[in-house]
Amino acid sequence: MTTLQATPAHPGRALYSILRYWRSSGLQGLDLPVHEEEVDPALAQANRVAQLNEFNQECSNCSNCGLSAQRERVVAGQGRPRARLLFLNSQPLVEEEGKESQGEEVSELMHRLVDRLGLDWDDIYHTHATRCKTPGDRPPDATELNHCRSWLEKEIDLIRPSAIVTLGTVSTQHLLQLNAPISRLRGKWHTHKSIPVMPTYHPLFLLKKPAAKKDVWSDMQAVLKILPHQIQE
Repeated sequence: MTTLQATPAHPGRALYSILRYWRSSGLQGLDLPVHEEEVDPALAQANRVAQLNEFNQECSNCSNCGLSAQRERVVAGQGRPRARLLFLNSQPLVEEEGKESQGEEVSELMHRLVDRLGLDWDDIYHTHATRCKTPGDRPPDATELNHCRSWLEKEIDLIRPSAIVTLGTVSTQHLLQLNAPISRLRGKWHTHKSIPVMPTYHPLFLLKKPAAKKDVWSDMQAVLKILPHQIQE
């Protein structure tokens, strides 16, 4: 006689079922995890893209601080949902007409770094602690950063990166809520929402101090070691 053996349930699916039962039994304040094991990967990715597009549309209507009254547009993050690595800058850079902009210089430097690391730009999501450019490209102040904080936290939740690299003093201190200078914070692992965070120098600093590139390279080598080998689906 043939003995039928039950197929073991996926542990994530089993946990999801238990949590759903507890919540249906009246347990309040219980958030169910996103249950994607049975969803077609292409459909799941399309849903994530739609969620990110909806998020960016919400950001475009933000009027939380005074920057909204003088901005030309809200600058959205760039990249794919579930990118392995999230780069966090302090703010968008000013475009300068008639010459290469700071943004272009930074972009070129970052592309060279990513290529040298052997990563693909599909591995990267690049965003900012503030969504609007400040007048004269001054550093955003604490009020502006704090008004944008909820957008940043929601964006990190949507992307769910394996690691975050903060670029420069402003983005590092803001994300980690620390006051130490970047020279003391860089090269050491920190965490945010259980995500490993590696602070490093801002690309604009490297344009002024090329010798610091070796420190950034060291920081990024540490990041590379903990990234999963495959792009997250």
